[in-house]
Amino acid sequence: MRLHGVGRSGPDLAVAAVVLCVLAACGTSPAPSPTSGPTTTPSATAAPTTSASIRAACADIATLKSSVESLTKVNPAKDGAAELTAAIDNVQTSLAAAEASAAASPDLQPGVAKVKGAITALQSATSDVTAENIGQKAPAILAATRQVATAMSALSTAVNRVCP
Repeated sequence: MRLHGVGRSGPDLAVAAVVLCVLAACGTSPAPSPTSGPTTTPSATAAPTTSASIRAACADIATLKSSVESLTKVNPAKDGAAELTAAIDNVQTSLAAAEASAAASPDLQPGVAKVKGAITALQSATSDVTAENIGQKAPAILAATRQVATAMSALSTAVNRVCP
């Protein structure tokens, strides 16, 4: 008979490390500096539409960031695979909106695309996760979550430059 406490310590530590890693990368952003002015676009004819589009993209990316932060609060060992899947689905919904609105910004679109790739990798790492195999999948989940954190951090940097 297996000792249940020993089997859970590895996944619990991995999940704690994932949460700390993502929260460090996706923590609250500092207020925009007074030296950062409005972003100018290369096309003067699209300026009014672009400004509204940029605001929409910034709002959608803020929602994405919030859903990623919620994802990092899920403890698969404690909350279960269903909770993890629901959090990833929530990120996917936010990501779809951010992806659509960020298409108007050449400064934001690449960062959103990187987050999308990282979320896809996380989904792959978490596919078919069960209570029995979470220990085996923990390293892949941790690596994928680090990718999400790195991508979200880079996107946050772009948002700080572009968004009003």
